[in-house]
Amino acid sequence: MASLATAGSTLPSGPVLSMFDPVHVGLDEFGGSVFLTDETVNGNTCTYGGGGIYNEDGHLSVTGGTVNGNTTSFGAGGGIASSLGSMVVSGATIDDNAALQGYEGGGLYLDYQGTSISKSTISGNTAQYGGGVYSEGQTALVDDNIDGNGLASNPDGAAAYGGGVYNYLNLQAEGGQIDGNNATGDGAGVYNSYEASLTGGVQIEDNTAGGNGGGLANEDSSGGTTALVTATVSGNSAANGAGVYNDGPVGRWNGVTVSDNTASNDGGGVYATGGFDFVMTNSSTVSANTAEGTPAPGGGIYADQTNGATTVTLSDNSTASGNTPDNCDPSGSVVGCTG
Repeated sequence: MASLATAGSTLPSGPVLSMFDPVHVGLDEFGGSVFLTDETVNGNTCTYGGGGIYNEDGHLSVTGGTVNGNTTSFGAGGGIASSLGSMVVSGATIDDNAALQGYEGGGLYLDYQGTSISKSTISGNTAQYGGGVYSEGQTALVDDNIDGNGLASNPDGAAAYGGGVYNYLNLQAEGGQIDGNNATGDGAGVYNSYEASLTGGVQIEDNTAGGNGGGLANEDSSGGTTALVTATVSGNSAANGAGVYNDGPVGRWNGVTVSDNTASNDGGGVYATGGFDFVMTNSSTVSANTAEGTPAPGGGIYADQTNGATTVTLSDNSTASGNTPDNCDPSGSVVGCTG
């Protein structure tokens, strides 16, 4: 099995290393191991996946350095595409990359593999699905800054989902910030369609969705769950569920702060639907959120009953208070809520 280690150089536009397929440029690695330390991978454009780096069935390690300004014109992973192998990224900057033509993963596309990304910045990347990160594997995000990612050009005008992160399998995010991302569809900060755990004081802030779930949209129909533990969801905006839009199974919601979010319709803080009940515990708070719909839109929490009876329960000193124009709606659908 081949192994390559490089440090402190620049991989400019054009084919620098190709071990598999000439349509991938920048760095293309298949079946071996590549270790990059303080490298710059900049300004590459390819037809298919992996504008800057393409890894298939191998191990890729990126420590420090920058993956910047790369584009895939008809495939996933504008910055990095990695499939069927493993990848570790630490202290790197992955910015201003693009996956065009309605594809996934402007910054990173992660497909059926194990990935760890820590203390890295993922910003200004664009794609239709997962502007910053598109994950279809086992992905751990630890103390990362994922900000300012969003929509790339899309030929059919379809909405974009998961401006910061789009998760389609198993996501664990611990600490860090997911902020200032946008989506014309759902889940500007995070869009989850399988199983996600957001813990360790992760901050999901100031994201903007044209559809549902400015901070987080959980729309899983496959049996996975979403857990929020000591997470902060604030300053986000969307049509419904500006903080969190939930239409899927929910795990733990412990010590969560949902505040200062604004929905143009219902559920300023939280919008729950689909008959998926859940409990907020351990002094979770829903406060200072606003919903602008009428009538009684649930400024704090809106539990939609039209797609199955849905109940939200506030327990263990959890509260909904100081929301506009009301804390919870409809009456009786949020246990432990007044006003």
